[in-house]
Amino acid sequence: SSGINAEYGGAMSGSEPKLAAQLGASLILPFFLFAGVLKSDKDTAVYLLPIKFLSWLRYGFMMMMVNEFKDLELDCGDQECPYNGTAILLKMGVEPDELWWPNIPANLAIGLGFTVAAWLVLAHKITRR
Repeated sequence: SSGINAEYGGAMSGSEPKLAAQLGASLILPFFLFAGVLKSDKDTAVYLLPIKFLSWLRYGFMMMMVNEFKDLELDCGDQECPYNGTAILLKMGVEPDELWWPNIPANLAIGLGFTVAAWLVLAHKITRR
């Protein structure tokens, strides 16, 4: 719901439909880039931390990583595996014990924030007419 609300806010802030679609996409793209899917979470530059922490995709991706890789034993055939699932999580910068906290409250707060922002933009557009 956070992504939909961010898209609504971007779409309503534009005066023309073509501009609104471009604004919506340009708002969502940075959140995807800093979600941790393409680049390790710990490799993000300091000045980009606000974008990283406002990305609802980041929290969902972290929960998926912990769910899939925590305590996973890899099968390397006859050889001993140098990694296990927890080591992969730590290498990606994801804490193995952070499945629910802070991911669920952060997603709820971000969703509420984008919902309020979208309604404020809508109320401003309505009162301007």
